[in-house]
Amino acid sequence: MTDPATQTPPRVPGADAPTRGGLRADIQGLRAVAVASVLAYHLWPGAVTGGYVGVDVFLVISGYLITAHLLRDPPTGWREVGRFWGRRVRRLLPASALVLVASVAAAAVVLPAAQLARTGLEAVASALYVQNWALAATATDYLASEGAATALRHYWSLSVEEQFYLVWPLLIGAAVLLGRWRRRPWALAVVVLAVLGGSLTWSVHLTAVDPAAAYYVTTTRMWELALGGAVALLGARFPGARVPERVAGPLAVGGLAAIAGAVVGFSATTPFPGATALLPTVGTAAVIVAHPSARSWAGRLLGLRPAQVLGDVSYSTYLWH
Repeated sequence: MTDPATQTPPRVPGADAPTRGGLRADIQGLRAVAVASVLAYHLWPGAVTGGYVGVDVFLVISGYLITAHLLRDPPTGWREVGRFWGRRVRRLLPASALVLVASVAAAAVVLPAAQLARTGLEAVASALYVQNWALAATATDYLASEGAATALRHYWSLSVEEQFYLVWPLLIGAAVLLGRWRRRPWALAVVVLAVLGGSLTWSVHLTAVDPAAAYYVTTTRMWELALGGAVALLGARFPGARVPERVAGPLAVGGLAAIAGAVVGFSATTPFPGATALLPTVGTAAVIVAHPSARSWAGRLLGLRPAQVLGDVSYSTYLWH
């Protein structure tokens, strides 16, 4: 589901971890955990009741990788912003467009007219990357309506990410320019933490008063992406810092345990996203910060060949599942 970016992110505090072609093996393993959780949730919703949190794991990873990229090459002008948007379009659009076309073609063959019309509307919303807002407007409950699932409902999370990609480079670029102009090196931190805190606060509120809408809208999800951004900012601020290996291993294990706890412990009755989403998202951030080495238990687990292969195809797997 996340952008299958191949860039190497800036170093974050952590012990040395294996890489493949510039990719961190632990992050590829996290991608595998995320997509496997989502697949298991849709295949066995009664058994893997919290597998939907795989999307939240993806969002943190995306926020980390994209912010890391932007910090290496800050978009301080419209030309740089345009190049960033162009790269995102070229990287993500072909695969998502192919799935849309295939889904509509299949729907035209097998679905009755009433459901075909609904699929067509969802295809348009997905193509415009506003599927999440369309679902929120109709109060479609993702967790409580498994029988009414459609072929394109999962595009809501892609819509959230694309909207993030639209706004985030503008905020990062403005913060970089402000920091240079005002000689304030903490301007970036203020922007990232303001988005994180503001969105999390709104997520807690809206989850309490309108949970169906809260699940989808970008404003309740931006903090998860910003959390990944905060980890990237930490790494850029302290590029030489390392979490001691005796700490990194347990930290990564604790992060994976938090994700697993959410996958098996959450359910359709869990208020979500809101504050409960902190469990899988902070767990994901902990693994990224830990950067577990190949000698650690977490590093060996995330570096397994099947996990790496699934992580490599996580985006396409999420699209087609």
